[in-house]
Amino acid sequence: MDGELLREAMRQWASGVAVVTTEHLGIPHGITVSSFDALSLDPPVVGITLKISTPACQYILDGNVFGVNILNENQKDLAGLFSGKDIEGVNRFTNVGYTECMYGVPILDGSMAYFCCLVRHTHQLNQKILILGDVLDVKVNDGQNPLLYFNKAYRALTM
Repeated sequence: MDGELLREAMRQWASGVAVVTTEHLGIPHGITVSSFDALSLDPPVVGITLKISTPACQYILDGNVFGVNILNENQKDLAGLFSGKDIEGVNRFTNVGYTECMYGVPILDGSMAYFCCLVRHTHQLNQKILILGDVLDVKVNDGQNPLLYFNKAYRALTM
């Protein structure tokens, strides 16, 4: 299987954009993802896939909790902020509005929806790791359009 061909084919799949958040030693951390899915409603379980070498991934595995913030079409700047290389010691949340769920995980202001999760299971796939999380809390903000990612660019939903 040609990896470049697979990558090109996957670019044809439009997906929502989310920022996965966690906390480590009192400092909030986040990383932009497009690999997020609801896997079960009963029990409520979601899945994310992260590059295992990122600090945010290590903090999630160490702390056992994470949040998923679904971004709206006006949050493209947040998607860009959290998609860059996560540098240890740099706080990307300095100018970002957020609150915390009851487990101390950051909830980004204005997100379309938020999921607070406890790590249920992990499965390593070479440099990536699939993390399944039990959903402990959910918040929904109606009346917004999602930020989408398609063919290497952020897009807005047009109807």
